[in-house]
Amino acid sequence: MLRRVMMASSHGGISLRNAILSRSPAGYWRLDDPPASNVAADESGNGWNGTRQGGASFGSPGIFSGSGGSAQFMGASSWSRISIPNFNSQPEGSQRLTIMSSFRT
Repeated sequence: MLRRVMMASSHGGISLRNAILSRSPAGYWRLDDPPASNVAADESGNGWNGTRQGGASFGSPGIFSGSGGSAQFMGASSWSRISIPNFNSQPEGSQRLTIMSSFRT
């Protein structure tokens, strides 16, 4: 069974979210979590919550007008990431990985 993983910021409302969730992804992180949060909530219902580390932060404006928040990753002078614990223990048959994201540089 092909399972998808999507880590993406909000893109213009609920229609994109519904389209993604209708594909039964293994994980879906919008990265629009509250600024004080350390948790990147997995909206797939599979419980693959991530933890922000290093220079990663939540609460930046979304890439599109009205799209909610997004995560910011610091690059040149520090490291940053969202760590997903035990994600390599995906169910058998999960041999493909798709990551969808939008960036503003």
